[in-house]
Amino acid sequence: MQPEVFEAGARIGLGEWQKCRGAFSLSAARLRTSVVLDSAAEWLNQHLLVRFTIRREPAALAHGIMLVPALPRSLPGNLWQQWLHGKTVLSELDVPAAPARLPLPDPLLPLLPVTVRSSALARAGSVALWLSTAAILLAMAGSTWQNSRLVRQVSDDLQRYLAIPYVPSRNLPEFALREAAAAVLRADADRLDGYYRHGEPLWLGMGLYQGERLRRELLAVITRHRLPQDAPAQVADQPQPEPLRLDSLSLFNVGSATLKPESTKLLINALVGIKAQPGWLIVIAGHTDATGNAEQNLQLSRARAGAVRDWMQRMGDIPDSCFAVQGFGAGQPIASNDTEIGRAANRRVDIRLVPEVGACALPTTAPDGKHQSHSAAVNL
Repeated sequence: MQPEVFEAGARIGLGEWQKCRGAFSLSAARLRTSVVLDSAAEWLNQHLLVRFTIRREPAALAHGIMLVPALPRSLPGNLWQQWLHGKTVLSELDVPAAPARLPLPDPLLPLLPVTVRSSALARAGSVALWLSTAAILLAMAGSTWQNSRLVRQVSDDLQRYLAIPYVPSRNLPEFALREAAAAVLRADADRLDGYYRHGEPLWLGMGLYQGERLRRELLAVITRHRLPQDAPAQVADQPQPEPLRLDSLSLFNVGSATLKPESTKLLINALVGIKAQPGWLIVIAGHTDATGNAEQNLQLSRARAGAVRDWMQRMGDIPDSCFAVQGFGAGQPIASNDTEIGRAANRRVDIRLVPEVGACALPTTAPDGKHQSHSAAVNL
């Protein structure tokens, strides 16, 4: 690479610097100086800079030489002067010694790099740090997703169990549904109890585990779970009557839970059959088709069953303890919801009589002709 000369704030090539138009003595001095500079650069390359390139890695190296009027502690016949004399066959330079310190190489300071070149070890450490950070972030993201999945699964199992009402008889279909949901809750509790005793797995860890709170909720619900009392053999052997099925559109307007005036005849016929079995439990269940919002359908089915219960309780003078009201929404269809005929069949109110001894106590007539108060034998 061609050397460059900085002089009076200007930067020119060494060849241009030698072309000095003017005094012959100045041109001769610059020529002499050029030879010295070229020799010094060659000496630096052979004996000094080679030490910086021994690693065989690409590197950008630069060096500068600053001319000074005097050198402190200069030794005549030093190694560089001997090398210069052997290469150029020039006489030794007579450089006067001076006690002053060498000046700072201010013209060379702007050439120094402002950034530090990182070594291979530093680069490897930086890459390892970034990879470790990325691995930790991915592990935390995975743990967050797994914990969210666990919470959603257990919460859904809890909601499914709580949505099934308690029934006082093992003969009702809701009993099997409730027991199946309770078995799922017990399996969830066993799983979380294993995590509690032996520690949660790595994919649920990282300080994000939510299973302990869910475990306490599951145990509380399982503790409150209770089985209905079995009916005595002589009552259980009695054939249960078929449920009375009422068309919802004959009782209510679309989307309404208020009984229509023309529904009285249907309800009176149903009440006659109910009064024929005094003391039995009256289970009223509302159902809808699958159209519309599922939560709204569930609420509507419960409200319609409650409206039928209120009418029969008022008109038949039947105690409230004799009724069990349920709402299933579209959860128990009896026909396909893909056709209009099937959807119409699914919109219904079912009334079922359950032969539970002592399920409710009907009012009796006292000797004075007044009704005596009734009491409930079963708390639903």
